[in-house]
Amino acid sequence: MASLLDSLVSHFDLCVSAIRHTEGGYAAVRKAASSLPPGSDPVSVSGVMTAADLSQTDEPITTDERREMLDVLEKDAAQVDDVVLELRDFLAEMESKHDAILEHVSSLSAAYNQTISAYNILEGVGARLSSYIVASQGFQTRWDETKVQIQEQLSELESMRLFYENYFSSYDSLILEVYRRKACEEKVRGIVDKAMEQIGKVYEADMREREGFKLD
Repeated sequence: MASLLDSLVSHFDLCVSAIRHTEGGYAAVRKAASSLPPGSDPVSVSGVMTAADLSQTDEPITTDERREMLDVLEKDAAQVDDVVLELRDFLAEMESKHDAILEHVSSLSAAYNQTISAYNILEGVGARLSSYIVASQGFQTRWDETKVQIQEQLSELESMRLFYENYFSSYDSLILEVYRRKACEEKVRGIVDKAMEQIGKVYEADMREREGFKLD
């Protein structure tokens, strides 16, 4: 793009030079230079020469030099439109890139704001971190004390477990002993009942024999 602009500027400078060496061209250039918008700096048609340069008198050129200059201008004039179109394409591309750059800058700005917000949050956390550490240390101390109490209560529970296991074992033995004694009592009662039955029979036989003896 810079080379295109450079060639375009060179073409315009050559045009100004040709106008200077053309009859009546000086007045035309002065008129063009004097008809600029109010407040703007005085510039030449090429944009690189001040209006004061228009009053300078160039060395006269020969007819061959003038013809050669006009030939160059004529050849360049055929390429001016193409150069302008190419410059417009470059401009459109730059405008497109400009929009993309603006979008990227907007994205970077949003990311920057989010990063700043995150840093602010981290800064707030950092300011409260010491209190968090103190609180966590206090919690650790209380937790250590609680663990000791839990261990003590677990020991008590273990003692209670052993006590009730022994109690259950003793109770089970007691039930077995009750059943044994009951069975023994029933056995004794059975033996006593049989003995009483035998005694009764013996007693009755004895009574009958006594009665028979009395009758004799």
